[in-house]
Amino acid sequence: NCPAYEAVSQFEVSLNDLLTRVNEKDNYTFRHSKAVLRYSLALYDAMQDDCPPIPRDDLAIAALFHDVGKCFVPVEILQKPDRLDHAELRYILRHPMDSGRMLLPKFGEQIAEIARNHHERLNGSGYPRGLLAEDISLSSQIVAVADVFDAMTTDRGYNTVKTFSEAAAELVSLPEEFDSRITQVLDRLVTSGALEEGGAESA
Repeated sequence: NCPAYEAVSQFEVSLNDLLTRVNEKDNYTFRHSKAVLRYSLALYDAMQDDCPPIPRDDLAIAALFHDVGKCFVPVEILQKPDRLDHAELRYILRHPMDSGRMLLPKFGEQIAEIARNHHERLNGSGYPRGLLAEDISLSSQIVAVADVFDAMTTDRGYNTVKTFSEAAAELVSLPEEFDSRITQVLDRLVTSGALEEGGAESA
């Protein structure tokens, strides 16, 4: 109904305001959020029979706002070019929980769960909770792959930037961490040219 639509629209505006605040603190996170949206939807659209049981628009919201919890991370930590110390790392490790907490009231558990779990890995090596495969939705795993793919292929000041082909191949080689159904689709999209390098900047 109209009041519900207006409430959600107003909340999206508030989240976009938060993204703007994050952009003012750290432009990488702002650009990264748009790239993760683009890659997540490309994977979702290409997965066909393996597509997760979540509306495309819901996946889009979760992907775009997966890092909105970083608005609580001090700018000196977000932009630090060196390895973080233990106290600084605690801010980073909690941002998925903050993102999920912010999304839950207006968008529900499915969207919040994606944001909360986008740094979890199938073998339990991820964070913040060290979940195993059976506890991580396919939707969260799609955003996780999109998130890491963008991180691997963009300059963050302290990493070796990989080509799209190199990044996709590396993700395919890590089935213990990332769902092979997703990484193989990513590899096909890269090989076919459906995902072009530099395209995220104009997304």
